[in-house]
Amino acid sequence: MKVQLSFAFLFASSSTTVIAFLSVGQEGGARCSLSSFVATRTAALTAATSTSETQSPEILPGGMIFDEADEAELLAKSTFPIAPEDLIKKCKSVIVAQAGIQDGTIDESIYADDFKFVAPFIGGPTPREDGGQVEGLDKKAYLSALRSFDLLQAFPDMDNRYHRFYVDPFEPNRVWFQTRCIATHTGELMGGSPTGKSLELPPQSFSMVFNEQGQVAKFDVGYVIDR
Repeated sequence: MKVQLSFAFLFASSSTTVIAFLSVGQEGGARCSLSSFVATRTAALTAATSTSETQSPEILPGGMIFDEADEAELLAKSTFPIAPEDLIKKCKSVIVAQAGIQDGTIDESIYADDFKFVAPFIGGPTPREDGGQVEGLDKKAYLSALRSFDLLQAFPDMDNRYHRFYVDPFEPNRVWFQTRCIATHTGELMGGSPTGKSLELPPQSFSMVFNEQGQVAKFDVGYVIDR
């Protein structure tokens, strides 16, 4: 028997906002300024779409569409000390290392002292002001929670099928990736007998935010992107 698990989320859209200058900052001190980039791209768009001196430039509804070259340009301007390809390797190494949480072999220093684990219904609202504290499970609570049950014992064939790793061009200390988990419940889970059911979770978005020392500062998981 196959069980399809899914979560529904409400997305709210704001009214159109015109921003004359945008500067995006992130944890760890990395910072990307978009003002000059947008000005350059706007000038290029004007030159490419104008057929006469009096014709207005094309206005894209909803804003600019960034291509791979644009994203690479933003990342190249990043001051974050860890290169994107190395940050992706770090993210993957953390995923592998977490297999040692249950038996205590994991090197807990891969998590920052101010580490936070955030997921749907875990972590509270995202801070809306600079300096606001991210809620969620701290390092000790996170490790303790994962050690209270063993998912691989309950689902020994679990395959998260991690894929689509990339560094956020607007937040260059953050690695995004996706999962499409499949598993079969053939072992005990928190005292419950195995059901033999096959599970297929919907596609989900995960991310890890790193500090300049290469430690995980925040781990976001479980955000469903399709039903």
